[in-house]
Amino acid sequence: MDKEARRIKRTMKAQERRRKLDKDTARPWHSRSYQREFEGFAEREITGPNGRRKIERVYVGNYYELDAAPGRRRLLKWTHVVFSAAAAVFFALSSTAEAPCNYSRLVAFFQAVEVLGLVWMLWLSLRNLFTRPRMILRTYRGTSRAILLWSRITAGAACFNGALSLLFTFLHFEESLGKGLLCVLWHVLSAAMMFLIYTIEKDQKYRVIENDTPVTDDMYVIGDTEV
Repeated sequence: MDKEARRIKRTMKAQERRRKLDKDTARPWHSRSYQREFEGFAEREITGPNGRRKIERVYVGNYYELDAAPGRRRLLKWTHVVFSAAAAVFFALSSTAEAPCNYSRLVAFFQAVEVLGLVWMLWLSLRNLFTRPRMILRTYRGTSRAILLWSRITAGAACFNGALSLLFTFLHFEESLGKGLLCVLWHVLSAAMMFLIYTIEKDQKYRVIENDTPVTDDMYVIGDTEV
């Protein structure tokens, strides 16, 4: 048996395992990441025009919508973008200052962690800016819930960097005390921006709207549509 035939045989066996029903739940097997990605969708196998079978998915889970007027909703989204950008600017000012703390490899390492958080927060804020008011579960998790999580992580990283910079400033206070304290201030302001985003988003209320899309007997609903 040549390599191509063995590859085809392995592929067919893998496909058969994926199609196999769980003995207890009578549901097709899916990985946890798959269920997380497509939670709230109903799927079924259909035959395409070319005779091949494929998966068709329809969203049947709940929708999530910010309980606010359209104008206030836009203001909230732009606030996230502006505060995220401001936090990035404050971090840039702190990391480029000619202070003793910025010459430490230890500080540079934790600054890299903060950079990742700031970049991701800016991306989440921009993504949230262009999302539709009525969101499916996956979009809701990827915007509002993700913003709550990453704003806290980034704020914590900024506070830690501020404390570390303050320590280095006092250890080398004879060299440049003023610039060191200014560097600490920039970190504190960056953390404040992230904390404001978290506080604002945490206070928002989202309406849960039931989905009236029918589910037929040949469909399998993925997940339990819980946040």
